[in-house]
Formats: sequence, structure tokens, C-alpha cells
Amino acid sequence: MVRHTALKGGTMHRSLLVRGAACLALVVSVTLWLDGGIAVNSASSAFPTGKITITMFGSDEEPQFKLEEDLIGEWQKLHPNVTVQAQQAPLGPAFQKLSTQLPTGGGPTIFSVFEPWIEGFSPYMAPANPAAFGVGSMKQIYDLYLPHSLDAQSRMGQIYCLPSAAPSWSLLINKPAFTAAGLRIPQDVPHTWVQVAALQGKLTKYDSNNHLVQRGFGIRYTSGPQWYSMLFVASIESQGAAVLDTDGNPLLTSAAAANAMHIFEMNAVAPTITKDVQTSPYQDFADGLDVMSYGGANALSFAVRLNPALKGNVHVAQLPSLSGAAGGSPKYSFDYCINKNASADEQYASWSLVDYMTARGSLYWTATGAVQPRKNFFTSAEVKDTPFISVFQNELTHAQPLPQTKHWGQLQQAIQNGVQKVVFKQEPIAQALQEMQAEYLQAIGK
Repeated sequence: MVRHTALKGGTMHRSLLVRGAACLALVVSVTLWLDGGIAVNSASSAFPTGKITITMFGSDEEPQFKLEEDLIGEWQKLHPNVTVQAQQAPLGPAFQKLSTQLPTGGGPTIFSVFEPWIEGFSPYMAPANPAAFGVGSMKQIYDLYLPHSLDAQSRMGQIYCLPSAAPSWSLLINKPAFTAAGLRIPQDVPHTWVQVAALQGKLTKYDSNNHLVQRGFGIRYTSGPQWYSMLFVASIESQGAAVLDTDGNPLLTSAAAANAMHIFEMNAVAPTITKDVQTSPYQDFADGLDVMSYGGANALSFAVRLNPALKGNVHVAQLPSLSGAAGGSPKYSFDYCINKNASADEQYASWSLVDYMTARGSLYWTATGAVQPRKNFFTSAEVKDTPFISVFQNELTHAQPLPQTKHWGQLQQAIQNGVQKVVFKQEPIAQALQEMQAEYLQAIGK
């Protein structure tokens, strides 16, 4: 019997109950071998044989939650002694519930988090169990993933979360508009932010009434603060600097921070002219207003859905950085975590389910356009021949993780306000950074 549930504003308005059949006295050992000899455990002789119930906060997005339902159903056929109760959990209400439930020993067995939440919730997470993955050590789980792709999910050599999606950003170029300006691909594709700024004059156009009709590159200021706060953070980290010190104190007035802020200052071309909104952040690129834009693999598919004429007419390149080297992009993730207060059997079964789902990243790609950092994702038939997939993979390998802090919301807000002062009010960078630092310190009570 299947029922569908969801969280909304702290209450359930849909309910999913995926039930297994009666308990098995013995579970047959089955190991699936995926691309490159990567073993993915679907059942193990060590799998608990008693009756188990797992509760789960799933994805907040309908397509991914539907996929999670399907994968849970498949996995339960291998483990009919397990009942999984999963509910769709919008991020905001889920965060509030987890913040209340986890510290008191409650909460779901499996819960999904946005990467910046990991630091705050890490005391309530159980480390991965290698046996549930069909491997003998934590290192063998790391080896299933691209280098450094689990840095944010790890503490002291232990893995505490696994990504269901791990976006990073690349440069998207409208080929017809770019070449119409006499520019060549790939010879004239910019690698640094100074080069991007230099192309603004060649690519920006106004009509006879002095109305902007085309811009070289636009940063999204109306689609949510993440679009520039994460770029700001990654640009600092790409210089070998940090946004926060080891004690969590802000380093927002550094020379590296000033360099990062200069990216926004030198690329501000009519920033108030935009149709980008949070639900459609690639609208300006799809409409042809921005010749160059930025985003992950899902951004490309999103823009093509908005404007089918872009299909085959977009070139994807490494996101520019201050130095021109790879590593100017942020990377972030949405992760599955296991409640440390769950029983040993519940933890084992939960990690087995998470392994089963994340080993099938190509299905997430098909359903949502999400990239996963698991190595077999990039070799799967559904993904490997995708145009520019090597660019997305290289970007993810070199991208900068977000700072691990309990105060990401306050940090993002302070960055948002500082960038807006420079871009919209032409405030000097040094002054804006000083005010940004003071705002953050006040927000966290220091």
C-alpha cells in the first residue's frame, strides 16, 4: 500500500507509506556491479533480518521525490522486512522541524539537508557504515566519488552525508550572439573576470531609444542572494584565502575579498534591467538579453526549455576565475543524512537505501538534470555522451565548497547587502566590505 505525504509549513499535507511484506528469516546476498567495477550493495548477508521501520524527509521538489518513491519501492523488494515512511519535505519547514527534533533525540531516520546546514546538524548524524555499501572501509566509499567531492560531508575521516545533487557552475555562451560580434569560439571565450568585463563593450547593445537590448554578461540580482553570495565566496577561496577563520570569525575585509567584490563592480551593466526571478533564474539568458550566463548542467536544460531555439546553440566553458585557472565556481549539495539516534539496524538499513539511491545518479539526471559526484554517474549511458559533460565534471572536481558554519544565513545576507551597495549604490569596495563584516558580526552576536 502506498500513501503520499508532504510537509508544508510544519504540517503534513501528503503522506507516503511504502510498506514491505513480511520479514524474511534470511536475506540473500546480492551485489550489483556497476561501471568500472564499482560495487553497489543491494543486499548483504549482514543485513538485519528483523522488522525495521525507517522514516524519511525526502526531497522538496516533486520530480525528485517521485523518483525517491520509485527507488524506495525497488529497494524494498530486496528488503521486504523494512517499511519506509517517506514524506516530501520543503527545505524551510524541514529545517525548522530538524532544528527542534534532532537536539531532543527525535527526527526522521533519514533526512535531507542543504550543504550549509551540515555543520549545524553534524552532531546528530551517524557516520556511514561501509558494510551497508558492500565494502570494507570508509576509504572505499570515498573511492566511489570524485576527489574532494565529499569534503563538506566529512568530519575526521568519517562520511556523514551523501549528495543527491551536487551542482557547480560553468559559463554558458549564446553562440550565435557571441560570434555575431566577431568573436570566435573557443579562441575568444573568457577565462578571467577581467576578460569577461572587456567583452561587455563588444557584446552590449542599445536600441535607437537607448534601451538595453543585449548585455555581454549579467549577474543575477533578483533571483535570490545565493547567485552572488556563493560566487563571492568561491572567488575568495579560489585565491587560497578564506571567508571565515577556524574560529568562525569573518575575514571579509581581506585583499582577497576586495578582489572578489571587484568582479561585481566591473561587470555591472544595467543591473536593474532584468526579468530573472527565483522561479526562472535563467530568463535573461533564454531571452537573449545576456549573451553569457552561468549555472550548472540543469541551467542549460532549463534555458533550452524556456527557449528551444537555444538547443545546440549554447557553448559551455569553464567558469571564469580571477586567475583564469579552474576553481572559480562554488559547489554545493543537497544531501542524505542518517539520524545517530536511530538503532544500529535502522542505521544499517538506511545507509543501504541511501547507497541504492545515490548509485543510480543517472536516474536523477534524467528526472531533474541533477549532477552527482559519484564516479559511475559520469560513465552511465544516460550521461556520458551528453554535450559538455566533461566540462561539468571538471568544474565539479575543482569547485570551491561553501564555508561550514552554523550562520550561513547571516553570512549570505551580509554578502548580499554588501554586493548591492557596490553595484547599485556605487559605494567604494573597502567601505562596503567593512560594513559587511560589521553586519555579520552583529547578526551572530559578536
